[in-house]
Amino acid sequence: MVVTQHDGRHLPRCPNPGFDRVLVDAPCTGNATTRKNPEIWQRWRASSGRSLHTLQLDLARKAALLLRPGGRMVYSTCSLDPIENEAVVAELLRSCDFLRLVDSEVSKKCPGLITRPGMVDWPAEGEVAEPDEVDPFSPPSEPDILAALPACVRVWNDENDSGGFFVALFENVGDFEVAKALTPDLEMAAAWLKEPPKGRRHQQVPAAAEAVEAVATEWGVEGVTLFHRGQRLACLSEEIKNWFWSGERMLRKGGKLPGGHWHPFQVIQAGLPSWDMRKGRLQRPTSKGIHLLGPMLRNHVHETTAKLLSEMLLKGGPLIEEAIAEIPSLEGERGGGIVLRLEQDDSTWWVPAWVGQRLTLMLPDGERHLLGVALGLELES
Repeated sequence: MVVTQHDGRHLPRCPNPGFDRVLVDAPCTGNATTRKNPEIWQRWRASSGRSLHTLQLDLARKAALLLRPGGRMVYSTCSLDPIENEAVVAELLRSCDFLRLVDSEVSKKCPGLITRPGMVDWPAEGEVAEPDEVDPFSPPSEPDILAALPACVRVWNDENDSGGFFVALFENVGDFEVAKALTPDLEMAAAWLKEPPKGRRHQQVPAAAEAVEAVATEWGVEGVTLFHRGQRLACLSEEIKNWFWSGERMLRKGGKLPGGHWHPFQVIQAGLPSWDMRKGRLQRPTSKGIHLLGPMLRNHVHETTAKLLSEMLLKGGPLIEEAIAEIPSLEGERGGGIVLRLEQDDSTWWVPAWVGQRLTLMLPDGERHLLGVALGLELES
């Protein structure tokens, strides 16, 4: 996972061939959430959907242009207004002839959920379009679009005792090599190479070989791709690194950039924060990444009991001598970060801890609460 910060209407060009999957969960009026947000009715107007239609369409169209051939894109809202839903889908099908609506199989994937097909007719709003113009807010007149719209899925809140939702699934069926907004490989190979700008001071970069070796030697974890920033290592898939970090990408004004950087994307976080460091030295796995890392760990993992974890949550960490009496494998363990493993109700809990004079849990308040709930405890907020 890579988290970026951009206006989705102006997302930069990604490396070829484009994105495999895109979710456009568009800003909307939220009128399908009135069961939990009844105040929406007070400010809702018939024109509300019209005011968001262009933004929704621009976001979806930009996503479609970066979707690789064969890739799939979901457009969704928590609105039931057809101006925000089917009208956007219809306009997207008009302007992107390489897109096709496909069955999302929501009913199959969510058995028991009551759904309705997409609408093909709704009251026209606003001014009447000229004869040679298409009114983007009115029901479509094109037979192929009318035939496609029922593939959309509507979830009505009052039929499911829930919030409402709209989902449309598109597939790029275009007969071309890369996403519509990208440059084919042969043309890209002939483009002139531009020097990338200097990286930002605090950007994440691939971890140094020493850090990767420390993870393998200290914890027995090998074959992971790590990125480094500050006092934290993050795990990222090798596929994402090879594509998003190492891949060449074209610029809008001509020329191409070599790999080995994030530009022109503004990357906020790459990968899952997995290891804490201190003064350049590896310290311990983080609670955020432990459930991904846990099964990979070969060293410093100790089986524990629900009783001991409950006491640690309620009373604090025991003296190390007392902890060894409960967990004999701690005998001879070096001081510093370890991981406690608990098998509870067919689930495995991986809990970061610290060995010092006491055995201490290294969990933020939210995760302490979750662990307490799993153990049947009532903890103070």
